[in-house]
Parts: sequence; structure tokens; C-alpha cells
Amino acid sequence: MSTLELPERLLITECAALREDLLAALECAEAPFVIDAKAVRDVDGAGLQLLLSTVLEARKRGIPLELDASQGLSELLQVLRLEHRFQRVGATSV
Repeated sequence: MSTLELPERLLITECAALREDLLAALECAEAPFVIDAKAVRDVDGAGLQLLLSTVLEARKRGIPLELDASQGLSELLQVLRLEHRFQRVGATSV
């Protein structure tokens, strides 16, 4: 298992550098690849786009990806009806 811990802020100002970190982590990831987003408190549209594009890139590479999200991020994904896009840590696939 490989894990990448996200910072507290997932905003457009951090996304360019974070994208490079996520892609580099995917290059050497061991399945499953876990995005640890428990510390995430602030998210904007660019941050959501980064998470979604990472899921797509992992799928394209055949790497199972799991999200361990903070309560706030989890609630945001539910409100935006995006929670189905992410395999949650500890959840079983249907």
C-alpha cells in the first residue's frame, strides 16, 4: 500500500505542485494507493478537479485508489454528489 498525505488546504494556489506530487506517487504506487485527506479543511474547485483527475489517472494505470477524507471533505463530496467517484478507505467494492 502507498499513501500520500494531503495538506490542510486544497486550493488553486497549491494544486500545481500537488499535482506533480500525486503523479510522482502514482508512478511508484503499490496497490492500493491511498490519498490521506484527513487533514483537508479548505477545498475549492481546483482542488476537487485535482482529486477527480487523480482518480481517473489511477484507473487508467490500473491502480486501485482509496480516499481517506476528512469529515468536511466527505460532506462536500456528498453535497456535490461526487462521493460515488471515490472508493473510501475500508469500504468494500460493489
